Amino acid sequence: MRIIKRDKNEEEIAEIFGIYWDEERNQTLFLGMTDKYSGVYVYSESEVEIIDPNINFRTIYLSGHLPGIFH
Repeated sequence: MRIIKRDKNEEEIAEIFGIYWDEERNQTLFLGMTDKYSGVYVYSESEVEIIDPNINFRTIYLSGHLPGIFH
Protein backbone atom coordinates (compact mmCIF):
# COMPACT_ATOMS: atom_id res chain seq x y z
CA MET A 1 0.00 0.00 0.00
CA ARG A 2 1.26 3.46 -0.83
CA ILE A 3 0.11 6.93 0.20
CA ILE A 4 1.12 10.44 -0.76
CA LYS A 5 1.28 13.44 1.55
CA ARG A 6 1.27 16.80 -0.17
CA ASP A 7 2.50 19.99 1.46
CA LYS A 8 2.81 23.43 -0.14
CA ASN A 9 5.83 22.65 -2.32
CA GLU A 10 6.57 19.01 -1.53
CA GLU A 11 5.17 15.56 -2.12
CA GLU A 12 6.08 12.61 0.06
CA ILE A 13 5.29 9.03 -0.95
CA ALA A 14 5.34 6.41 1.78
CA GLU A 15 5.17 2.62 1.79
CA ILE A 16 2.63 1.54 4.40
CA PHE A 17 3.05 -1.55 6.54
CA GLY A 18 0.46 -0.92 9.24
CA ILE A 19 -3.00 0.59 9.58
CA TYR A 20 -4.64 1.17 12.92
CA TRP A 21 -7.71 2.88 14.28
CA ASP A 22 -7.81 5.36 17.16
CA GLU A 23 -11.43 4.97 18.17
CA GLU A 24 -11.28 7.71 20.83
CA ARG A 25 -10.30 10.31 18.22
CA ASN A 26 -12.19 8.62 15.37
CA GLN A 27 -9.03 8.48 13.22
CA THR A 28 -7.44 6.02 10.84
CA LEU A 29 -3.65 6.12 11.04
CA PHE A 30 -1.01 4.66 8.74
CA LEU A 31 2.48 3.50 9.74
CA GLY A 32 4.89 4.09 6.91
CA MET A 33 8.45 4.53 5.79
CA THR A 34 9.84 6.97 3.29
CA ASP A 35 13.27 8.13 2.14
CA LYS A 36 12.68 11.44 3.95
CA TYR A 37 12.88 9.93 7.46
CA SER A 38 15.18 7.37 9.00
CA GLY A 39 12.41 5.47 10.75
CA VAL A 40 8.70 4.89 11.03
CA TYR A 41 6.31 7.81 10.61
CA VAL A 42 2.60 8.01 11.48
CA TYR A 43 0.29 9.54 8.88
CA SER A 44 -3.29 10.56 9.58
CA GLU A 45 -5.85 9.59 6.96
CA SER A 46 -7.00 13.22 6.79
CA GLU A 47 -3.50 14.35 5.67
CA VAL A 48 -2.88 11.87 2.85
CA GLU A 49 -4.24 10.37 -0.33
CA ILE A 50 -4.09 6.62 -0.98
CA ILE A 51 -2.39 6.10 -4.34
CA ASP A 52 -2.11 2.30 -4.22
CA PRO A 53 -4.68 0.58 -1.98
CA ASN A 54 -3.35 -2.95 -2.51
CA ILE A 55 -2.01 -4.67 0.57
CA ASN A 56 0.21 -7.27 -1.04
CA PHE A 57 1.80 -8.69 2.07
CA ARG A 58 0.73 -10.96 4.89
CA THR A 59 -0.97 -9.15 7.73
CA ILE A 60 -2.06 -9.84 11.26
CA TYR A 61 -4.88 -8.15 13.13
CA LEU A 62 -4.18 -6.96 16.65
CA SER A 63 -7.04 -5.95 18.89
CA GLY A 64 -6.75 -3.84 21.99
CA HIS A 65 -6.54 -0.12 22.71
CA LEU A 66 -5.41 0.67 19.13
CA PRO A 67 -6.70 -2.15 16.91
CA GLY A 68 -5.12 -2.53 13.50
CA ILE A 69 -3.55 -4.64 10.79
CA PHE A 70 0.20 -4.91 10.55
CA HIS A 71 2.86 -6.47 8.32
